[in-house]
Amino acid sequence: MNNYNELIGQLVEYRSETYQMTTGEFHYNPVALGLIAEVGEDTIGEYIRTKFEYIRVEWLVNPQRQTLFNIKEINKFGLTLKDNEDWGL
Repeated sequence: MNNYNELIGQLVEYRSETYQMTTGEFHYNPVALGLIAEVGEDTIGEYIRTKFEYIRVEWLVNPQRQTLFNIKEINKFGLTLKDNEDWGL
């Protein structure tokens, strides 16, 4: 694994949308703020021995307590590293 441990404690925000089936429109959800609490590596599946690196975000403002993200999703798909918006690009 690369030296991703420097990300622990960094502030992130997550912007997401919800698709409304009744209107056919996308609506923005409230912005979720959190801290990167853990950087790890795991294996996908029992038979597929593909390893992936992840971060665990503990939310400061969000109904969920924590979420795992693929580490390559930082600054993509609505997940933004607040102090370094160019990280990983």
